Amino acid sequence: MSSNLISYFSIIFLSALVFLAVLIKGLKLQLRTPLPELNMNAVRKIAFNRVLKIRSIVCISGVDGAGKTTQSILLKRFLDNLGMRTIILHLRCPKYTSYIVAGIGKTLRLNRYLKMPNGAIKVYHFYDKDGLRILWPLTTMIDTYLISIKLFVLRRRFNVLIVDRFVFDSVADLSFEVKNEGLVSSMVGRAFLALQNKFVGFQYILDASPDVILNRKDEMLPGEFEVKRLVYRNLCKIVNSAVLVDVSKDRDAVHGEISSHLMRRMRQKDTYTINR
Repeated sequence: MSSNLISYFSIIFLSALVFLAVLIKGLKLQLRTPLPELNMNAVRKIAFNRVLKIRSIVCISGVDGAGKTTQSILLKRFLDNLGMRTIILHLRCPKYTSYIVAGIGKTLRLNRYLKMPNGAIKVYHFYDKDGLRILWPLTTMIDTYLISIKLFVLRRRFNVLIVDRFVFDSVADLSFEVKNEGLVSSMVGRAFLALQNKFVGFQYILDASPDVILNRKDEMLPGEFEVKRLVYRNLCKIVNSAVLVDVSKDRDAVHGEISSHLMRRMRQKDTYTINR
């Protein structure tokens, strides 16, 4: 009986030793076998194809003369060369319901008209009266919401919508016209920011010193540049997705900074909320 028990345990012990030896040998073979190398070109191609499927809105804002239209054209050309379907939209202060207030201002002779060197007439709505001072930002905000329907529709047809002037520019213009630098913290200002957060994936604010801007655009009224620049900088602090870009450099350097930042963020995230 005891001899049978010893034989039984001996068989189990030998089987365990054999199993352990086989396991160790298999591990050694696995460690010696080199891992297959990653095809980095294939990885980059997959990542790039994901970028090409991106649908987002890039907004370029800033004071007059900062180069918004130029940078929009350069960015569109850059993205088109990558195979993206893009379009440029100019959405500064759309006029629908605000035409009523503008008409009242014109009737009461409250608007100020400035003739540009090219012969065009620029209208400033300087409303000091409380009624129009409230209605003008309110109706402009409503018009901006109405024009955003166009963004919603076009976003389904294009990879990237490049918007030359939008929410930030409307807030800056209104702040100067109704002489209220704190407009952004009002109910209307918060409504503008809600629209910004809803639609705009990337926000770039073109900024430079007064000497640079006024050399490019000398038709500004006294105090216009200072007020608008302050509003843009405040908006940049409030909205984390906004990036301040120094445009005192040449246009190609500015374009390189915007395009490289944009592509880096596009590769990092499928949804675009920029954190500086």
